[in-house]
Order: sequence, then structure tokens, then C-alpha cells
Amino acid sequence: TRQGPGQTRVDYEAFEGLDPKWLVTPGEYLGTAWYHRRIVIPASWQDAEVWLCFSGVHPASMFWLDGELIGEHCGGPCQPFRARITPWVKPGSENHVTVRVSEELRILQGLVKWPYFSGIFREVFLEKSEAVWLDDVFVRSDVARGQVFIEALLNGTENGPTPGSVRV
Repeated sequence: TRQGPGQTRVDYEAFEGLDPKWLVTPGEYLGTAWYHRRIVIPASWQDAEVWLCFSGVHPASMFWLDGELIGEHCGGPCQPFRARITPWVKPGSENHVTVRVSEELRILQGLVKWPYFSGIFREVFLEKSEAVWLDDVFVRSDVARGQVFIEALLNGTENGPTPGSVRV
């Protein structure tokens, strides 16, 4: 249920109903969950790169587009991730996204108790980008010298990873 954009209603605040064997409160589900959603890529995205973006999934997930496995994520619950889906979609047409969230790699259970511990617990959305995109950024500071070093990896559909440097 929603209270507003980007907000999920919390059904309970206390842990009185906690089962010490499973550390699951009433209303939570321990096991594999499947999600399915019909999506339509806007026709205006014809020349764009299309990304399926997940803001939060825990503990592990795999995702399919129209029945074809396109990726998986096991990087942790607080790490947003995205998958490039351009080769599998046709702007203006209907596609089907299926997500499997499993209990594999459940590392925080017992250490941290989150009200919505398993499943998709943040926004899932589509994003478009140009044919060249920023793939990764690493920032390192040297306080003693007053310097910041930035490494960025550009990627694209035409030339692949692009080395280069920029002085700021």
C-alpha cells in the first residue's frame, strides 16, 4: 500500500509476533517470490538505450524479459542496480518482465531486522539514456595534497568501453 510517491506504509513497528525459529514477523514471507509486470516502452524511445532499474531487491534476484533471462543481482539490499534491456525491447510494443527473488545469499537475517526484509522493497522503473553512457565512477581524494582523482568508465553501443581522461 502507498501513502504517497516513493513511500510504503509500515504495518507494524514492534516485534512481538517474532518467531524465534525464522525471525519473520506476521505478514512477511520467507521463501521464493515471483513478480510479473506488463510494460510498454514509449515509442519516442526508439533511438535510446533502455534500462530496467531496481532501487532495492533483497536478498537475491533474477529477471527475465518476455521469458528470456537477462540478468541477476546478488550485490546486497542497499545497492541499486540496472540492466540494459535495449536488445530485447521494441519501443511502442508490449513486453513482460518477470522477477524471481529467492532466499539465496540471505546474510543479514538475525543481525538486522527489517520490516520488509525479502522481495522488491523499493521502486522499479524504466530509464533511457543516449548511445554512450557513464558506466562506472570511482572517486579518490588526497586531502594532504588537496586533490581529488576521478576515474570514469564510458560505455556505448558502437565502440564499447572508451578510455580517456579529463582534467578538472
